[in-house]
Amino acid sequence: MAEEPSKQEEATGEPEGEQPKKKGGLVKLIVVIVVALFFVVAALWGGMWVYQILSSLFSGGESLEAVAGAEVAEETNPLNLDNPPGLLEFDMPFLIRLNRGESVLAGECYLKIKISFEVESEEIQGEMEEQLVVMSRIKDNVTTFFSSQFPSDVEASNWPLIKQQLLSRINSQLPEQYHLQRVNFEEFLVQPR
Repeated sequence: MAEEPSKQEEATGEPEGEQPKKKGGLVKLIVVIVVALFFVVAALWGGMWVYQILSSLFSGGESLEAVAGAEVAEETNPLNLDNPPGLLEFDMPFLIRLNRGESVLAGECYLKIKISFEVESEEIQGEMEEQLVVMSRIKDNVTTFFSSQFPSDVEASNWPLIKQQLLSRINSQLPEQYHLQRVNFEEFLVQPR
């Protein structure tokens, strides 16, 4: 006695008791895994971002003011146009990676700074620009000074202190006739990566 095929068997070609094979099961699994990985990466990225903000707010490192031991008053020296100072400028802005400390989770932070220095006179400026060693020392001191700073150390409220420390550092390595008089920040941008 032959069994008659049921309506499902006629429609699908498979016996009634068996489930039809799912098509695209592997594709769905891959999509679910990719979406899950996306959310994990997004959560880690957001966590690192929040950690960086919180660590900069509550950093345990010493600030520039604590290291210097004193507050610095704003400069009030008026510009003397009868004997204008010379101005040392650099063609390109400096791009410096700031210190992130021991924390691996604190993302890299960069400082883009265009800086100029006032010197005693335009004659001294000309002499200094001809001395490649002098200009190289100034560039090196700018780079090493800022690369040792944390992002929280280079906030605008610390600029007077930063200027004073940078001048002291550079002037300690230059002959007295080439001492810098003042630092000017023409561009100062701190950018997390």
